[in-house]
Amino acid sequence: MSTRPLESYSAEEVLDSMSQATVTSLARYLIKGCAGEFLDEVDVLATGLKDDRRTMLVYADGRFVSQREPGNLILAQIHPVLDSDNLLRVTAPNIGELHVQLTTDGAPFSASVHKTSDIQVVDQGVDAAKWFSQVLGKDVRLVQMSPDYQRQVSQRWSDRPTDEVLFADGYPILLTSKESLADLNDHLPKTLTMDRFRSNIVIEGGKIPYGEELLRAIRIGGGVDLELIKLCTRCVVPSGYQIGELAGTRDKREGMAGEPLKTLMKYRRIELKTGDIGGVFGQNVIPIRLGKIRVGQNVEVVETQAAPQYMPAI
Repeated sequence: MSTRPLESYSAEEVLDSMSQATVTSLARYLIKGCAGEFLDEVDVLATGLKDDRRTMLVYADGRFVSQREPGNLILAQIHPVLDSDNLLRVTAPNIGELHVQLTTDGAPFSASVHKTSDIQVVDQGVDAAKWFSQVLGKDVRLVQMSPDYQRQVSQRWSDRPTDEVLFADGYPILLTSKESLADLNDHLPKTLTMDRFRSNIVIEGGKIPYGEELLRAIRIGGGVDLELIKLCTRCVVPSGYQIGELAGTRDKREGMAGEPLKTLMKYRRIELKTGDIGGVFGQNVIPIRLGKIRVGQNVEVVETQAAPQYMPAI
């Protein structure tokens, strides 16, 4: 596998290599922070993959519940499934299944996701609140966005008023590549699987590790256009298992404390427009032309961009 610096690739090389990529995985997360649902095909809406981060858990003050917080990795053990009639069925270990008929009825109130406050949400009822509070051992409520509210993505990266997002951290879609994961694993004491990064779209076959960072716009399956708008700086969440019998626990293998963020901050460290410094893995994406995408579809490169300027490795 190539380990050339990204800035050494010409636009022609990027087009040739990255146009060989295909979609290998699609996933959505019906409840923010909870287990994902892997799909063969899915509709891409303005807000991202259909029903991705459609609901979330909040504390009494409206703050969102995150895996980043102590004791909250257990969220990965909560498995939601959404039926066609908007019935949310949720399972978790050692507790009966919860059924919630999602509703937009009720008085909206304010919630927050990171730096975005005053997001208008609607509560999903007492039964849901009791069930999730029992699982987490703290008082929380399940909410979905009020139908009269639109959450715009950060205007630092896009000034189009039509660019919106539900309860994802900041952008509608997260895209990663298997080549990038292979390169990261070459730098880690132990290997990771892609599910740890909670991507929506995973591509493979582009041959260039982190080659997705050289793409500005792509077309999937000949019909869905996506703009790769911003590098994704990572937090501590990928240090926890997301699937399997270890889901909801930290990686305790030798040498893996604080990983992969510790390694990303050594060789993939960047300063963003905001002045924040972070370790990068993946690209935040905004849908431009909507439609259905499927696993196995080709990725067409519509527009390339210059390589990001990373800080010196340490």
